[in-house]
Amino acid sequence: MGAAQMDERAKLEHQIELATKVAGYIRDQSTASRLRRFADELRQRLFPSTRDREIKMRAQELWEHAGRPVGRDLDFWLEAERGQGAIRRTISLEDGAHGRLQRVPHLPGLKGRR
Repeated sequence: MGAAQMDERAKLEHQIELATKVAGYIRDQSTASRLRRFADELRQRLFPSTRDREIKMRAQELWEHAGRPVGRDLDFWLEAERGQGAIRRTISLEDGAHGRLQRVPHLPGLKGRR
C-alpha cells in the first residue's frame, strides 16, 4: 500500500470516528441518523470488498437460476447491485440515497462483457 493510499485510509478512519462521535452527541435524531449513515458510507469506501463479495454472490445465484447464459455477467451484476441498492435505499429513504455504479468484477464461469 502506497503512502497516498495510507493517507486516504487514515483520513477515512478519522472521518468515521468523528461522524460516529458527533452522532452520539446530537439530539436531533434526523441529523444523528444522517451522520451514522455517512459513517456507514465511509466504511463501505474503506472496506468495499465486503459489498462487492455480497453482490458477486447474488449475481452468481441469479446467473445460475437463469440457466448460466453466456455473455450476460454484466446484466446479472447490475441486477444484484440494484437489489443491494434497494435494500440500502429502504433503510435510508429519508435521505434520498441512491446506488452508485462501481467497477464490475468478472464472475467465474462467465465470459463476455465486464
